[in-house]
Amino acid sequence: MLLILFLEQFDSAEEQLQFTQIYLKYKQLLLHTANDYLERPADMTDCVQETFLELIKRFELFVTLSEPEQRKYLVTICKRCAFRINEKRDPLLVSGPENGQQPDAQADPLLDIVCSRVDLADALRLLDEQTLQLLVMRYVEGYTAQELAAFCGISADAVRQRLHRARKKLARMMTERKEETV
Repeated sequence: MLLILFLEQFDSAEEQLQFTQIYLKYKQLLLHTANDYLERPADMTDCVQETFLELIKRFELFVTLSEPEQRKYLVTICKRCAFRINEKRDPLLVSGPENGQQPDAQADPLLDIVCSRVDLADALRLLDEQTLQLLVMRYVEGYTAQELAAFCGISADAVRQRLHRARKKLARMMTERKEETV
């Protein structure tokens, strides 16, 4: 019944199908997450419903995320909903499995994911052309280290070492950028 109400929020049959698949895929995970924070079954159900309502607001961006990003986003939203429900019941007693830590109500996990993607894109632009091409060929086009070695005229170990250094450099640049914005 609730699924039908959610589906009415979408104009196209394709979006309705996408949402239905997401709903069926993540509903049990969200109920389990809500169960970690809430005691009453009715509150758990409300929490999951609120999570899916939040998803509908950001659906176009949500469907562009990878599966792990989608999962992380939904679980974070579910936890926030659970904390809001607990706060309404007893403002002095807000706890959960994470040492009573309440998620930041103002932070947006979807925004964090998008910002991480922007940071990565900026960092990639700063790499030299040869390193960037090696990363693209390995992680986008799927070449193996052996294939890249033959293509570049170097050993497979040298390819692995260059890829390792490139990943470390990217991580360092992204960390530095995050520290600059804080």
